[in-house]
Amino acid sequence: MSSIVGPKFLERLRSNDFKNSAYAIAEIVDNSIDADAKQVEILIDTVSSGRTETIQSITFVDNGSGITHDLLKKVVVFSETGHSAGAGKTGRFGMGLPNSSFSQCKKFIVASLQSGVWKQIKIDLKDMLDKGTLDVPEISETIDQSLLQVIKDRTRIENPRTCVHWIQPDKLDFTRGETAVKRLEPMLGRIYREALSEELELQIVIFKDGNTVGERHYIRPYDPLFLSLGDTQSVDCIEKTISKSPAGDHPTRNPTEVLGAFISRGKVISTLFRKVEEHCYDNLGVLHQDKAFHFKITTSVAKKDIQKPATERPGGLALGAEMKKKMLGAANFPGGNISFVRNGREIVSGNYSLFNVSQETQRWWSIEL
Repeated sequence: MSSIVGPKFLERLRSNDFKNSAYAIAEIVDNSIDADAKQVEILIDTVSSGRTETIQSITFVDNGSGITHDLLKKVVVFSETGHSAGAGKTGRFGMGLPNSSFSQCKKFIVASLQSGVWKQIKIDLKDMLDKGTLDVPEISETIDQSLLQVIKDRTRIENPRTCVHWIQPDKLDFTRGETAVKRLEPMLGRIYREALSEELELQIVIFKDGNTVGERHYIRPYDPLFLSLGDTQSVDCIEKTISKSPAGDHPTRNPTEVLGAFISRGKVISTLFRKVEEHCYDNLGVLHQDKAFHFKITTSVAKKDIQKPATERPGGLALGAEMKKKMLGAANFPGGNISFVRNGREIVSGNYSLFNVSQETQRWWSIEL
């Protein structure tokens, strides 16, 4: 029986759907969170040649519930995961693993540990194109050496259960490990801010030229409402502002004193924004096509000492730049003062033409639905 699509269709599909590589990576992390993983590592293996650095592989390792071996074939088939969008799951359409993997590489492996035995399934688009077939290969108990090295020598997760291994990715929009961290940390911190503030530990680990130790980067939550305390990315813009403008230009106060009250030992101890209680709603609902949907709205605005931290032009400081990034976005970072969260995961953000993004005064508020 012939397939409704051919292998060349998958080649064309690779250019669709994802805005950038970070969104494709987030789809794999979604699967780990849906499997109740509390630890997720994104292991990036690079090699250098002169000044050129190339990413050889990206491996996602988690300690979730794993994939039963009889389901390994299904997880690499589009829309075979058995859940619909919003059905208590983080992922979007049940197409995340094959769609995101193909968008970044032509060859990938999914491996799972069950009953003490690792098994894998390996998808190779080039091989499919050569053979002119879309047949799913058989499950193997022999793990590829490159993946086996990750499981044995590189991950620090004590009980890894699932690995997704992207081999020689050719569609990434970054080629260096440092660039990967710079782009992924703010975005993943924002998307998974709720999980990161609770139990999730998410790391990016860079391995250069065969080094088995790796440079570890822990992803901290990024809260666009700026209502979170503790080890969040918000502390960075405060520390940079104090460092670059410690005295400011106010006759009696200075940024060191004013902003120093918000942080201590690298952590946020006082929220940068405050809730606007009259514009916060906890239990709203709407009935659509005989189905009830429940949602809440949280509105926040910057505190006075954040808007004017003892300096005449706060917009030109690191703090003001951070608020501008929140509103307008940046390369590989979703902008917009209004964000939508479902099942603890930010799914989209934007301005939706509801305010003038060229006005600096619009930086200092946020809404989350």
